[in-house]
Formats: sequence, structure tokens, C-alpha cells
Amino acid sequence: MHKKLLFSLSLLSLLSANAGFSAGPSLPMSSSVNKNIIFDGSTVADIAEIAAPSVVSLEISVKGKKAVSDIYDTVDFGGMKLYKGKPKIVSFETKAGDGSGFIISPDGYIVTNQHLLTLTLNNQKVRASKIEVILFDGKKYIAEIIGEDEDSDIAVLKIKAKNLKPIQWADSSKLRPGDFALTIGSSLGADHTVGFGIISAVSRRKPQAKVIEALTGDLEYIQTYAQINPGNSGGPLINLNGEVLGITSFIEIAPHSPGFAIPANYAKKIVSSIIADGRVKRPAVGIYLLPSSYVNNAYNNSETNDEALEGVYVKEIMEGGPSDKAGIKAGDMIVKVNGNKINNPLEFTHLIRSNPVNTNFAVELYRGKNKKSLNLISEYLQ
Repeated sequence: MHKKLLFSLSLLSLLSANAGFSAGPSLPMSSSVNKNIIFDGSTVADIAEIAAPSVVSLEISVKGKKAVSDIYDTVDFGGMKLYKGKPKIVSFETKAGDGSGFIISPDGYIVTNQHLLTLTLNNQKVRASKIEVILFDGKKYIAEIIGEDEDSDIAVLKIKAKNLKPIQWADSSKLRPGDFALTIGSSLGADHTVGFGIISAVSRRKPQAKVIEALTGDLEYIQTYAQINPGNSGGPLINLNGEVLGITSFIEIAPHSPGFAIPANYAKKIVSSIIADGRVKRPAVGIYLLPSSYVNNAYNNSETNDEALEGVYVKEIMEGGPSDKAGIKAGDMIVKVNGNKINNPLEFTHLIRSNPVNTNFAVELYRGKNKKSLNLISEYLQ
């Protein structure tokens, strides 16, 4: 591993061909940063230097099996390899991925992305068998998984170390488009690479093809042009106070596209829950919904001159879950909950999650052209 900071400071449109940051008057800052900071040519380097010891690199290994011929069972016959007996099946463990994370406590708690713990190899999901944490000073530790939350893509690890330097959380609610931000992580496998740019948006949704109850709920991502590459996943998005604005999570595929981070205020709740219980408990009803517009007019009652129903279409339900118990079936169209119209799956999910577990919801739906009223009770789902 490299111990140097690899500074990759992409200032976008902030610099012209002959211009640069100069010492002296400070640039206007948002309320999310210290306005007393003098933004000169060394400021970004200073912030990165302070924050870097709190950032870690992750090396993810997986186990597998393969057939191997024993050399003593191989005979060279006229240039042809002839094998006696059956190949031996041997187990192996190999590095399969890189990632990043950051330290949140002196005794070794580390935050990263959950998707790093389950890799896709040869179109199959493979669970990480070993997670090696490399500190800024090059020391290596094997991490224990404290807990993970696939819905938010957050995991908490723990290493047996003391006197580590934790990084502090920022208040991400104060973030504004145009604020400056840094990334530090194992970009493309090069550890502690620094990126610099701006926040381009503060409330972006992640498109999801098939998710039970749109599991991320009300999670809205920070969009940024601070550099995020493969290997940055799980690392911090940092403000000019050296605090964590968010957890870098994913990037768009198109060239020069932005990256996305899980906001600090959202992440803190998830992390606290994982540390306390090993998982995140959310009220849920076990249902997979689609907007009514996706149903291709399946509920268009043109025969009776009625307008197409608007609501949320039940694509799938969890067997034995709350929706199943309530009598909701795949193919139903939910139009109201507690007397209020439901326009999209996110509205439905937000309503369920904004109420305590075991809340009773009055659901109005259509099954074909038949209107039904059902009672739905939320639960904690594993």
C-alpha cells in the first residue's frame, strides 16, 4: 500500500488556464463550513492531511473451490497430458475487491458500505470471507462485522485497535448546492487518493428496479462532483471543516458523471442502530409496489367510462408478512391509506415508516373492479 496522499484536485470551472487560488480574501462559504477559513492554495491539502488518518482502506477476500490435478497423477505421453484419477477439489481464498471506510471511535469502530461485504463474481453473489483494514500508517487488521443494513448500504466494522483518530460527523442538513467537498479513499485501488469538487445537489433519489417497499424509504442522496471512483465506496465525503458530510456510495456509469453519497444525518441513525442492535429495525409491511403508471392501463375501466385508477400497484408480497396477513394480494391497486390518497410507492413507504411499529392502517384497494377495505398492521421484518 502507498503511504503518500495522491492528490487529485479537480477544480472544475473554478480555475481558468492561468488562474489559481491565492492567499488573501476568503471566498464566500455556506453555513455548513467555518467562514473564518482563509481559502488559499494550501487549504484543501491541510484539510486532507488532517482527515486522512481517519480514513482506512479495505481489502475484501472471498473463499472458493476449484479442481486441481495432482502433479504426480499427470503423465506426459507424446506431448499430451494424461491424468490418472480424479482432480482434487481444493479450497482457496483470494482478494476480490477494494473499498474504503472511516473511523468513528478511538477503539476501532469503522463505517463503510454494505455492498462491499457481498460481491458479485461470475454473475453470482459471494459473501466476503475476510475484510482487511489498512490504516493510514500502513498497519493492518482483520475486521469483525458488527452489523449491516442492505437497505441503506451501510455497514459497521470493528478492529482490535486503540487510540485511533475518529472523524466527526457534519450536519448534512446545512449542505447547499455549490458547497465545496473532498473525498478521500482507495480510488481505483490507490489508497488515500484525494478528490475535490462541489456539491451539485442535495436530494437525489436512486432509481431502483425491484425493491420491496422501496426499502431506502426517504433516503435522498448527496450528488457531488468531488471525485468518486471504484474503490471510493464506503469512504467519507468531507466538508471544509474536515467533517463527514456523507458516505460515498455509488456513481453513474456515463463519463464525467457525478457521484452520490448517503447524507451524514441519515447515516448516523443507521450506524447508531447497528452498533446498538446489530441491525436496523424498521416498521414494514412486506410489500413490493409499483406506481400505477407502470401497469399499462391494467386498471383502466374503459368499459364503464371510468378513468384509470391512480395509486400503487401491488407487484409482490412477502409470504407470511403483514400484507399477506391482512389479505392484500399481488395485482391489487391500493388507492388510499387512512383515508388519504396514495400517489406513489415512496409516499406509502414514508407513511409506514413514520409511524411506530404495530400501527394499524386502514387500506382501501381495488381487486379488479371490486373495492375492498382492509386493516394492515406494521411489524419489524428481518
